Amino acid sequence: MMNSKNKGKSLENQVAAILRNFFGSDDRHIKRNVSSGTQKGEESDINILDSNIESKFPFLIEVKNQEKWKFSDLLGDNVNRKSNPFVLFWKQIEDHEIKTFEKRYNVNKPGLLVFSKAFYPIYTMIKFNDIRQYDYTKLSYLDTTINGTRYLVFEFNSFLTLFGDKHENK
Repeated sequence: MMNSKNKGKSLENQVAAILRNFFGSDDRHIKRNVSSGTQKGEESDINILDSNIESKFPFLIEVKNQEKWKFSDLLGDNVNRKSNPFVLFWKQIEDHEIKTFEKRYNVNKPGLLVFSKAFYPIYTMIKFNDIRQYDYTKLSYLDTTINGTRYLVFEFNSFLTLFGDKHENK
């Protein structure tokens, strides 16, 4: 059985590989941060170091591979509870947004939560205001409101199609 730290690293590596494959890049341009965004100068779990790719996929990427979330956290009674894991995940993203981009670059880079757990596909969650300029309506998605904020949830590979065809962006 994999411990939680290794489980998180595993999904981070997988997400970085999916992004590299999609954008036709390599690990010099898209990579998992060794310390998962905890070191000074690291903005998130996955860094995109190619300005061309970053301009097309401009997100602060936080990756969570945890068993504690449930779909009832996205739907139903649990959406407004402080114990909802998605509330905590987004708090972490917002802390990264404030500490790094707004202070360091004077840029507001939108957060993107990528999450999964055992035997589930990889999903992504984004604030509605950060995705509404894209034609997301052609995709399957879950529209939810948690603590007054509207989010959309997509399967990760499907979400990537909003940013062009595979390798088109090279």
